[in-house]
Amino acid sequence: MRSPLLLSCTYLLLFAAAVSPASASHHDRGDGGPLPTEVTCESNDQRQVSCDMDTRGAVEISRQLSRTRCVEGQNWGLAKHSVWVSEGCRATFRNVSKVASFAPAGDTALGSCNVRKGAQGTLVTQVPVGTDYQELIVDYPDGRFMCMLRNNGQVQSLTPLKRR
Repeated sequence: MRSPLLLSCTYLLLFAAAVSPASASHHDRGDGGPLPTEVTCESNDQRQVSCDMDTRGAVEISRQLSRTRCVEGQNWGLAKHSVWVSEGCRATFRNVSKVASFAPAGDTALGSCNVRKGAQGTLVTQVPVGTDYQELIVDYPDGRFMCMLRNNGQVQSLTPLKRR
């Protein structure tokens, strides 16, 4: 019998010597840590398992681990910030899209700010600040906030704005 630890996901962050830390960006997990662009996700005992992953863009199986053939839409698929497997599918999934390496835009950036705030907000404006940051003005139920977002998707600050 397999260990219960195998039911969890094994994260494999990709780091290449040629990639500087500033350019090795990943989508923010919401707790300040990046989501991996490659993950091993395993369904043991036919159970469905979800594994956190940057799923923006194209995701493919980079290595099949199970005898059970993994078929997208049947026993594996994508959610907003995860890949799921079921029915014995075990594989390593990789985000092969260049989207994963760029700064979050639109809903993704707003989503990072919303996670930090713990509330659903409405985007008022979004503008780049230099080459490293984006400034978002977001309306939340308790007021308007400025969300400073690094280009790797990490929220730098969330500051309430005074009403005039």
